[in-house]
Parts: sequence; structure tokens; C-alpha cells
Amino acid sequence: MEGIAVTAADPGTVPVAVSEHARRQFQLRADALHLTPRVEDAWRQAHAIPGGDWLRGERARYDPTTRCVFPVRDGEIRTAIYAPTAKPAIRAAVRLAGWRP
Repeated sequence: MEGIAVTAADPGTVPVAVSEHARRQFQLRADALHLTPRVEDAWRQAHAIPGGDWLRGERARYDPTTRCVFPVRDGEIRTAIYAPTAKPAIRAAVRLAGWRP
């Protein structure tokens, strides 16, 4: 697992690790891999979205370039969820944050 450092552009982001499962799912599910080829890049440019019953973790972020949601549990990105085909609760969280899944 590789950690992601805090960036000056997003001081609210805390360091997280990336699971191998998340890396595999990102490669299978993400749009625009030619623009954002790595989970780390997508995470850095992603925006916080509200949690809820769908989120089994501390927080989640949505990257509009790849259209992926990244849930974090125990300081690790656990998977990459493709928002357009995600469960309704996940799509609703993306919309509530002001984005189109």
C-alpha cells in the first residue's frame, strides 16, 4: 500500500493508503484513465461527499474526471465505485455534493 500525502491545495485531506482492491477496481471502472491514470491522482483532485448508510467508513470523495467514488475505512481507500452505475444512495450523495454522477 502506498500513502497519499497532504497537499497544499487541499489541506483538509489527510494521508490515506490505497488497497490493492481499490487499485484494481479503479483500473476497471474509471473514466478518463488517460487524464487520471492513478488512484492517488484521482483522490487528490476529488471532492468530499456526504456519507450515510451506504458508507461503511469514515469518509468518501468523488472525482468528477474519473466519475469514481472512493470510500475510506481505517485510513485506507477500500475500493473505487463508478458513480453512474452505483447504488441510488451513492448517486444521491454525489448529487447532494453538487456533482452529476
